[in-house]
Amino acid sequence: MTAPTVEDVARIVSIGDPVVRNLNITQGYYELSQAMSKYTDGNPNWCTFAVWASKQAGQSIRKEDLSRTFENLFHNSPEITLLLNTISQHSDVIKNLPEVKAVSSFIIKFINPDSAFEHSAWAVAEGNKKYLQRSAESSHVFFLSLKAKKISLMKIFQSSAQLSNLAIRRTDNKC
Repeated sequence: MTAPTVEDVARIVSIGDPVVRNLNITQGYYELSQAMSKYTDGNPNWCTFAVWASKQAGQSIRKEDLSRTFENLFHNSPEITLLLNTISQHSDVIKNLPEVKAVSSFIIKFINPDSAFEHSAWAVAEGNKKYLQRSAESSHVFFLSLKAKKISLMKIFQSSAQLSNLAIRRTDNKC
């Protein structure tokens, strides 16, 4: 599998629908992860974790996580239940409603937390888009330099670790 090209990334970030764009971004991270794994001897890399992060971002973009959490906390809140029960004791309108959840659903619509969730979803979508652009551009340069030298990233890390160990031994001997 090859990493997304600069043109692929430009196409992805120009997608207007943030949900569809996020799906493409997540796929792009997966492709970057697979391409990077060739240089890490199959070990996970930062792109591997970016796939997970982008999937989580997708839940925020679709407003699944915030809405679900808010509604669960709201409906299961002892304070809200107590408040609704107190109000229902003093209001003929609420006494005639079939259940407290109907009232709490009405209150949620009145409070309109979705406007905050919309803003949050937009911010996550924009961040996800910008991060893919920067990641793909950096990765593209990185892949080109590794391909030109035909070097395994693991060999670079191993060499770096060996040099670090030598440096540590030298400073240990000086102490």
